[in-house]
Amino acid sequence: MKRSSLYALLLCYACMFYAGMVHYPKWRMQKTEATIGWDVTGYYSYLPAIFIYKDLKQLSFYSKIAEKYNPNSAGI
Repeated sequence: MKRSSLYALLLCYACMFYAGMVHYPKWRMQKTEATIGWDVTGYYSYLPAIFIYKDLKQLSFYSKIAEKYNPNSAGI
């Protein structure tokens, strides 16, 4: 690999890191910008219900998760 290609690759990696981690970190966002938000909560809430809490029918664990992570305003 040419040295200029290596520098270009490293510059691209640095730009992607900056954009993803420094400029727009989604883990600091809440409500609509949160990683766990809106439809995602409804789509994947069965996974912890089945494998972690063993509570697929009542979803009694959801209030604790909603309080801690504030995934959305709609809820399940």
